[in-house]
Amino acid sequence: MDIFPIIKSGTQPRSIVSTLLLIFLPAHSFAAITAEEVEEAISPGAIYLDFVSEGSTYISSTNPNISMVTDAIDWGWPDGSDNEVAVPSDEFGDGNIFDDKSNPSSDFTATVSGLNPNDIAEVFVLNVIKTNSYDFSWAQSQSALILEISEEGIGGDSPAIIEQEFNEESLTFSDRTHQHNGAAFDNDGNLSTNGTQIIDLPNYLIGGDYIRFANNARDNNPYSAFVEADGITTWYLLVDNRLDGVAGNKNSPNNTDPVLGGTLQWIIDDGWQRVNTNISPNGQADYTGVDESGDGFGAGQGLNQFYSVYSLTSDSVTVRGQGIGGSNMLSLVTQGKMITVNSIKDGGVPVVEDNGAGPDSYAISIGYFSADEDGSINVRLGKGLPNEQGGRTELDGLVIVPPADSEIPIQQFTAGDEKISPGQSVTLKWTISPESTFANISPGNIDILARTGADGKGSIELNPKLETEYTLTVNTPEEEGSTASVVVDVALIGYFTAEPPVINLGENTKLSWLVREDASISIPPISWLVPPEPEGTVSVSPDITTKYTLTASAEGQSESIEILINVLAPPSNGGNFAEPVEGWDYAFNGDVDPLSVEWNHDNGSDAWDSSDLDSGAPGGAAILNENGDDFLRLQDTGDPRNHGFGDPGSNRKVYFTKDLTSILSDNYSPLVDGITLNFKARVPVQDNILPLDDSHPAGGNPSEWTPSGDGYAIHDGGKGTFGIRDSLSGQLISFTLSTDPGPGADYSEGIGLSMNRLNGENPSAEVDANDGSGETNLLPIEPLNWNDFWITIEADTSGSGTHRADIYMNGNSTPSSYFLTAGTGSDAGTTYMAMGLGATPQSGAVDIDFFNIKEGIHIPTNNIPFQIIDISYSDNSISLSWPSRAGEAFLIEKSEDAIFWEEMDDSYPASEDSEVTEFLDEETAGFRSLLYRVSRATE
Repeated sequence: MDIFPIIKSGTQPRSIVSTLLLIFLPAHSFAAITAEEVEEAISPGAIYLDFVSEGSTYISSTNPNISMVTDAIDWGWPDGSDNEVAVPSDEFGDGNIFDDKSNPSSDFTATVSGLNPNDIAEVFVLNVIKTNSYDFSWAQSQSALILEISEEGIGGDSPAIIEQEFNEESLTFSDRTHQHNGAAFDNDGNLSTNGTQIIDLPNYLIGGDYIRFANNARDNNPYSAFVEADGITTWYLLVDNRLDGVAGNKNSPNNTDPVLGGTLQWIIDDGWQRVNTNISPNGQADYTGVDESGDGFGAGQGLNQFYSVYSLTSDSVTVRGQGIGGSNMLSLVTQGKMITVNSIKDGGVPVVEDNGAGPDSYAISIGYFSADEDGSINVRLGKGLPNEQGGRTELDGLVIVPPADSEIPIQQFTAGDEKISPGQSVTLKWTISPESTFANISPGNIDILARTGADGKGSIELNPKLETEYTLTVNTPEEEGSTASVVVDVALIGYFTAEPPVINLGENTKLSWLVREDASISIPPISWLVPPEPEGTVSVSPDITTKYTLTASAEGQSESIEILINVLAPPSNGGNFAEPVEGWDYAFNGDVDPLSVEWNHDNGSDAWDSSDLDSGAPGGAAILNENGDDFLRLQDTGDPRNHGFGDPGSNRKVYFTKDLTSILSDNYSPLVDGITLNFKARVPVQDNILPLDDSHPAGGNPSEWTPSGDGYAIHDGGKGTFGIRDSLSGQLISFTLSTDPGPGADYSEGIGLSMNRLNGENPSAEVDANDGSGETNLLPIEPLNWNDFWITIEADTSGSGTHRADIYMNGNSTPSSYFLTAGTGSDAGTTYMAMGLGATPQSGAVDIDFFNIKEGIHIPTNNIPFQIIDISYSDNSISLSWPSRAGEAFLIEKSEDAIFWEEMDDSYPASEDSEVTEFLDEETAGFRSLLYRVSRATE
């Protein structure tokens, strides 16, 4: 079996918490999941019960004494294609234990039989896959009428009164004008009589019958009241928060739960459960308020005190006294409306979603139910509305978890995690005999009886600093000294972070770390005068992109974590390339909408909605400005279709093509005859100034854009961010800035400039980043900086691939050369240049300053301003130097007064092997001063 994460609130002392619990079961896409697997995933002793056809009985396969009958109707899938008991499209194989059931008219009831009388069982519902707005309603049995109340120990106090229709402002006592009201919380989520966060009375109380006890009976001891209803229902006991049963006083704070035990021990012993339906702030349990003056109107008004809510399911209850004066007497209410639990929503996004034909594998705990004297419990499910009003509910079955076996001292003792990070807590869980007289966890000598529910189950969170073996020891009346142990290891490293991870040159970033308390650490390239503490921070300001490695060592072991700090270089005013002598055949300057200069996005690699990054679907294309320079930003956030943005126009890919038919010479074949590309680009990062949308991966929830940037990859037969497609030869070669993979289905070949893989001498579809064959081509650079690329592509004559690409960067005259194989991808029937992000599984963003092309192979020259850059002289000569390009010629003149100029050479040739030309004048004798002038020669 797999290990499944369990989410549950903490257990109150010797009580049982009723709350929403999600357990995600194994997803078996193509194989059956058995009842036994479900039971093992949820809890020891769990019993799966399937919803079979209406009125039929399902008998547990693991405990034939337990069975269930329901009036639920098998409704099949929403399209009505299946009206049988089993739903084959659930893909659970021959077993088909998960059958979608629904009552299309209203609520339905499930009755579980075969439990021990008065057993308290936890109940899970399986796979609620259709609940419209993803809330879910349930009730412990049904509303009931209170038939009678019989009090003992009332003395001369006013007798209790049976009332109906419990609601706001209902009178609390038979001898006071106190009123019931909703609760109030302050801005921090704490109960407060002056709070502004108002929580109405819980729906499950509204409309129920209730008892108005005499408030003066609060200090009667002994006191008891037997209350009987006309059927099994859920009773709700309201207990004054100020009561401290152990101390026997009312000194417990009124903004926290009462202290059970002592005079309130009967609440624990009788199986009352703390109720939590997630209506209170910060995950707290449910509360109600008391207006002691009876003059407030509306929920949360005129409050003086608060009640905590406990529940018990049966046809009758006995309420015993609290024996504490100066407090408010208990209150008792029967089940009102159905409980609606909204906690399967997380920030408005359902964490439980219908996944179509596949299995929906999760379980929701709806709390603890008490079996009646016949060993039966009743569960009412649904939405309280007919189907035509949105009342339809679908689910698969119930799982019943009876209390622990009283004859087995320890049934379960586990740790939520076998290994935790430093500073992290671990949850220890146990299931022990409900009759245990002693239960202790060591080290720490922790008494856990007060943390164990009436069902024998409990948990505790601990914070071990080092590897610890925890031992549970339990005594029962029949056996003493039973033990079980679990080991929790503590990792060497808790965390190692940088904030921010991307900085501009000259800025600082803060490194933070936490390691195990016994570990020694190092963080090269930092040199420490004093060894750093196990938890700390340091500010660093690297000059270049730098990797910091935290290594923690202890007891002969070590662990390491790396962080890359990306340092963005400032914009360069030099170091770029000069245009070819005759200019570019086509130049896109990144300062206009591509569509306005006859680029096209009507192709199979595009789903752009024509929006910028501030409107439309997530992602898109926008012209932005930074430091006075306009550029084009493209962003593909993943697959917004999975987040409510459908095609056409989902922006799951953004891809432009430019037809070169009228730009290149007739019948020019760029990938046969040679082509020169020049583009300046970077991978952007979030800077809170220029827009970048959140990531919208195909799987998972939207999240902030990757702080360290998200590049792209070569895909679909050689497509990339910058590409040239030759329709005459049927070949495609592309380049893209790549980073580590982003979220979802992202992939990458590394950090740098990637291009077609080398995979043979013939064009191939297998040249992409995720193809298994061939060799990776990657120029390792920092993609987050602006980089100016000059690339020449010509046929490969070496026999390695189809082409050779020489890549010049940032004005450098020395290329990096790569042999690569042309791809076969295509998005148009003409020869075209392409720029964009055209793959649905990918996500990424790119900034484009310009993208230029020219026929033929053109060696770049540095774009240094044309001026004399060096003068040197001796007694008999003067030497001049200036930037040049091969093939140029210059007019050289000199003068004594800047009026009359002597021509020294009208066609002096530029250097053929250098980007600097030198001229030596050896006729300088006799001159007191000289001026020189150099011009490019013209015909």
